[in-house]
Amino acid sequence: MNPNIGLICRLAEPEDIPEITSLYQRVISDMDDAGIGIWDEVYPFCMFQEDIERHQLFLLLSSGQIAAAFSLCTSTEGEDTGKWDVPAFRYLYLDRLAVNPIMKGKGVGSAAVIYAEEQAKKLGADVIRLFVVDYNTPAVSLYRKSGFSQASGRYSLKIDDSLTMNMIPMEKSL
Repeated sequence: MNPNIGLICRLAEPEDIPEITSLYQRVISDMDDAGIGIWDEVYPFCMFQEDIERHQLFLLLSSGQIAAAFSLCTSTEGEDTGKWDVPAFRYLYLDRLAVNPIMKGKGVGSAAVIYAEEQAKKLGADVIRLFVVDYNTPAVSLYRKSGFSQASGRYSLKIDDSLTMNMIPMEKSL
């Protein structure tokens, strides 16, 4: 899929929450099937309302259906733990990127990153940053292919006594 044809990017609205919830449920099921148990019934769902209120949750639509969703945030958990290598005057964090599983392999993930970069520029950012779980190899590959470089350090997110996720900080100049 050509990232510039057939996709519309817009801010999410409160009435989109049921469809957004459905999308993320399908993404979580797909990720669990692939052994990438990162999200659950609490996160990222607990963030949708706040993301919408802050005008930071974006949807990519294809024929009226959500093809992907992502948030552009001014801060994120662990942001002070990584050593960012690219100097930035103003940066945003790409967070909670999800691609509709029925659209995998069609360039939607790459298109979502391109749209995220375009929106970040419109919002005045000169760098886009993110954290990705180290064993989420499809996401790590997508970000590397999209020109992100790994920053120094790692952030360990302790979920509970039995689960700690190691997060790789990545960044890209816009």
